[in-house]
Amino acid sequence: MQEEKRSEEMKRLAENLADKLSGDLSEEEMRAVMEDHERQVAQLEGLLASEKEKQMAALRDKLRRRREEKEAAMSRKQKEEVQT
Repeated sequence: MQEEKRSEEMKRLAENLADKLSGDLSEEEMRAVMEDHERQVAQLEGLLASEKEKQMAALRDKLRRRREEKEAAMSRKQKEEVQT
């Protein structure tokens, strides 16, 4: 999913770059367009990395809660066995 989103956004940025470069630009204008493109790509990569880290944190939290629930269930079961 994340890779698909990255691919779509990179394609969009590449198309945008191609559109901007299709005109008759001076070397300075071309350089500015390329620098802007590189900035946008870096921003996208940072955003996707941040999103991935959030997803990983949510997954770790979910796994921690499951483990705690399992341990609590085992503890209850052991207490029930001791009482009988």
